[in-house]
Amino acid sequence: MEEMVENAGMVDYLVKLLQEDKREADAINAEEQLLDFDPSPFLVLQSMLTLIDPLEKLWHTVLNFHKSHEVWYYGSFMVLDADEVKDEVEGMFRTLYKLAKTLYDIPGSKRVAEMVRAKVEKFRHFIPVLQIVCNKGLQERHWKQMSKVVGIPLTPDPQATLSDMIEIGLPKFITKLEEISVAASKEYALERNLRKMKEEWDDVQFECVAYRDTGVEILSAVDDIQVMLDDHILKAQTMRGSPYVKAFEAEMQLWEAKLISMQDILDSWLQCQVTWLYLEPIFSSEDIMRQMPDESKKFRTVDKQWRAIMNNTKQDKRVLVATDFKDMLLLLKENNSLLDEIQKGLNDYLEKKRLFFPRQFIINWIRFRLGRIASTLT
Repeated sequence: MEEMVENAGMVDYLVKLLQEDKREADAINAEEQLLDFDPSPFLVLQSMLTLIDPLEKLWHTVLNFHKSHEVWYYGSFMVLDADEVKDEVEGMFRTLYKLAKTLYDIPGSKRVAEMVRAKVEKFRHFIPVLQIVCNKGLQERHWKQMSKVVGIPLTPDPQATLSDMIEIGLPKFITKLEEISVAASKEYALERNLRKMKEEWDDVQFECVAYRDTGVEILSAVDDIQVMLDDHILKAQTMRGSPYVKAFEAEMQLWEAKLISMQDILDSWLQCQVTWLYLEPIFSSEDIMRQMPDESKKFRTVDKQWRAIMNNTKQDKRVLVATDFKDMLLLLKENNSLLDEIQKGLNDYLEKKRLFFPRQFIINWIRFRLGRIASTLT
């Protein structure tokens, strides 16, 4: 290692000297141009610059591999990123392969490039093992599965190294271990997607606006929430159909049920809101309340529950929290059922009123038709 460091340092020193010479040569060429002289070619300098470049790459690649090899092979694999290691090793191999051809007329340097390339090639065979043990998706259950395959207890010990795994004999079981690792990766991806979906809902809130002077806020602009719900329900159902969801299937089912519940609640909620908005001004009238006592009583029941739901939403507008109101879906369905009864009673009441006042009904109808004709003409 010391020899490699010394050689790399010597090359760096030579590169520095040649760069200084290059700057001086460029300055001389600039002065020659001012004096209309032909620029000096400095052929020897150009030749040395051309020669030093592959030597610099060679010794820095050699030094980098030996330093990295100590970390990759004898250091804890728990802190390594196997994909990054693989990319770096492949880059070193390609560089040394090209250098061995470039330095064909310098036997010593060519031999160094070929020797180190052979070491890199040997380490390349260990990359699949490194990718398995460094897999972030590996859980305790996967380590137990791998232990069963290898016949030796395997644990993600922070002190464990790639060297240890090679000595245990993991390369002999690479095919079966890769199957476990692939399954772990897919499970890990599904779990991450589940966590991501849940996190995306953390800050999603209902927008509410005050409705007249009722002291109640109502839902506003829920289209984005509905689109998000549709998208996430589809994702959840797709994920639940994956064969790799078994390890956390119960959690997945609970989340899917939560999303579907929120969708059902929102549909019933909006239906209730539309009808409540229509009926609230009507049943605010003392006259209507006296003439329709049964419907008024039902509306008061709906109104009380509706205000309780909206007041709860006002306290915490996060969708996940607001839709957790106790028995919310049941209450909304009961409200909608009562509102249907109220509307039917109201329609019957209005029909009776029309029969009592047929003349006024006809006049209103004529006015309505004339208004339609007038609007058409304009």
